[in-house]
Amino acid sequence: MSGTSGGRWSTLVLLVSAAAFVGSLFVAVRRDGAARELITAADSLRQEVQAAREALNGATRRADSLASRRRILEVAGRMGFRPAEDEEIRILPEATGDTTESFTERSER
Repeated sequence: MSGTSGGRWSTLVLLVSAAAFVGSLFVAVRRDGAARELITAADSLRQEVQAAREALNGATRRADSLASRRRILEVAGRMGFRPAEDEEIRILPEATGDTTESFTERSER
């Protein structure tokens, strides 16, 4: 009788081992699919970040180009502006923390 129960035990171990193997394959395939989705999402985000960096660099270059006096005069001329004459320039007094003196008192001086 011990021969029959030993055969059942080895069959049971074989079936459990096969079920564990199939289960582990199933889990591995699911994790692999999830990992591929995450890699695709990460690549997409990298591309978006790269595009945003390129847009920022372009905007920074454009802003820097507008900072030169020649470029400012050129754009202002297209908009109908002209450089101020010397008599049109007024130097304002330096701002202080004292707000008790009103603007009209300063302009009357």
